[in-house]
Amino acid sequence: ENDPKMRLVLCAELDGEVVGSGRLSEVPDPDAPKRTRLELGYVVRADHAGRGIATEIAIGMVEEARARGHDRLYARAARAHIASQRVLEHAGFRIADRTGEDGAVHYVVAL
Repeated sequence: ENDPKMRLVLCAELDGEVVGSGRLSEVPDPDAPKRTRLELGYVVRADHAGRGIATEIAIGMVEEARARGHDRLYARAARAHIASQRVLEHAGFRIADRTGEDGAVHYVVAL
């Protein structure tokens, strides 16, 4: 897809198969309506969950955002998705807001 807000996509391969991906996207900043902020998103195939792939993707995307000169990176995880929250914590994120209007826990990492 050609999304002008999408800044970078990374694919994780294992034995020649894509098993996960991460993306950095510009999204509206809820604290400053006229601005955007950089947000991390990732997904791993269910049959490869629990192997550290999501954590590696998240760490790689944090490093890439840092290398591109960004000073912060944001992410969200569903309140019920504890594994995703742990991925973000292992990648250096800290909780910014537990009560997001979207029902998610919001995270930030200073780069």
